Amino acid sequence: MIAGYFVDVEKLIRRLMPPILRRPKQTSWLKALLAPLKSLNDQLLSFVTNSRYLANVSGQTLSLESYLNDQFDNELRRIKIIHEAEDSEFDYFASEGQAFDYDYYASEGASDRYMKYAGESITAIASDFQVLAPLAVNGQDAQIKANIEKYKIAAVTYSINYN
Repeated sequence: MIAGYFVDVEKLIRRLMPPILRRPKQTSWLKALLAPLKSLNDQLLSFVTNSRYLANVSGQTLSLESYLNDQFDNELRRIKIIHEAEDSEFDYFASEGQAFDYDYYASEGASDRYMKYAGESITAIASDFQVLAPLAVNGQDAQIKANIEKYKIAAVTYSINYN
């Protein structure tokens, strides 16, 4: 049970009724009166559980992959996220053997770096990660994209491949 949200109706009736009035007919009548409270409490418990689950989903690879599998391929869990080859540069000390790497201004002939808007497609720039999904979820492309867009980091591109 979720602490702080659970209401035990039978225990509530037993604690609030004086012992002299605890007859089966009256306790049944009070249980019937409090039945809507029990159903509302069950709805609240399921909402709290779902909200806590969604609050734990993030743009991290394993979290997003698990969420997509829970939503679209819960039994076989075949949706995978694969990152493209990292071309980020790591900076090390010269004593560690790194060759010197210089950043230049555009006036000095530096290559351009692109950041595209949503909806733009620049073919020279590959996606940052790929979502490999089974053919069984091919018709749910819009929902998969909406769920990925909800949790992915801004300015990160992706592609969905069905296999």
